[in-house]
Formats: sequence, C-alpha cells, structure tokens
Amino acid sequence: MIIGYARVSTGKAEQDISIEDQVQQLQEAGCNRVIMERRSAFKDLARPGWDELLALVASGKVRKVITRSLSRMSRKGEDVTFLRMCTRKGVEVQFLDNTPSNVSDPSGKLMTSVLSAVNEVDSMIKSINIRNGLSRRKAAGHYACGRLPFGYAYDGSQVIAHPVDFAAARLLWD
Repeated sequence: MIIGYARVSTGKAEQDISIEDQVQQLQEAGCNRVIMERRSAFKDLARPGWDELLALVASGKVRKVITRSLSRMSRKGEDVTFLRMCTRKGVEVQFLDNTPSNVSDPSGKLMTSVLSAVNEVDSMIKSINIRNGLSRRKAAGHYACGRLPFGYAYDGSQVIAHPVDFAAARLLWD
C-alpha cells in the first residue's frame, strides 16, 4: 500500500486550497490512500492523522509513504524518528520536493536532520513573532485578534459597544 500524508496547520478555510493541492499531488504520485490532517505539527499534542500513519507503517501494511515535504510531517523532530522507523521496516519514503529521505545514507541522514531542526526553529520563531505582534497591538490599544464587527470598539482591555456607531449597527441588525 502507498500512503500519502497531507497536512495544513489550521482548520481555517484559507487552507482549503493548500490541502486540496497536496491531496491532488499525492494521488497523482500513486497513493492508494491519503491521510489528511488540519493540525499544527508544532503546537498540537494530539494529531490523529499522524498517529494513524505511524500505526499503518508499524503494522507492516505500507510499502511507501509520500508527502509534499519534510515540513508536512512534523515540526518537533518526530519526522526523523519516523524516517528511522520506515528504514527499519523497509518502507520507502518520498518527498515530492525531492528532499533526500533515506536516513541509512549519511548524506540523507544529515539533510533530513538539518531540515527537521530548521523546520522546528522556524515554527518557534513564527510563534514568538505572532505573540509579540499581538502584544504590540494590544499595547497600542487595538483589538489584537482580527477585526471587530461594525458597531464595536476595543477600549484597551475588552470589546465594547462603539459610542457612535453602535446605534447604527443595531438598526442595521434589526
């Protein structure tokens, strides 16, 4: 069996195109089955799709795993452990971006280990930047998470009815 693994970091609709594209590429690459996951590989502790992939490989029913890139598997170093398990089980791993995946080969092991560390650090940096940006917006008196609906304002600590626009918003709503 050839298994594909497609993952996006969030369940937001903006990610639909990305995961659909991954699935299409994996099917074109010959996958009999594609496991899709909409979870962060950095933050989320529970990743049912990843757990399913691990169980399938461990069962011996899989002969090949295909994914778009190493970063789609994990961003916490689990990907290197997974590649080692695949090597022990005789399961071929293919990345559609042509990253080497054979960890029994010294250059492949080096490349996947370095890229795994880069992916993890990249996720850490993004997480820090997002937290810092939200803190700066809050400190500047802005609502930090997206836009407020018409008729509402952020007073620096909470969302309140806008002193001028709320009546108009309520009229529109009614």
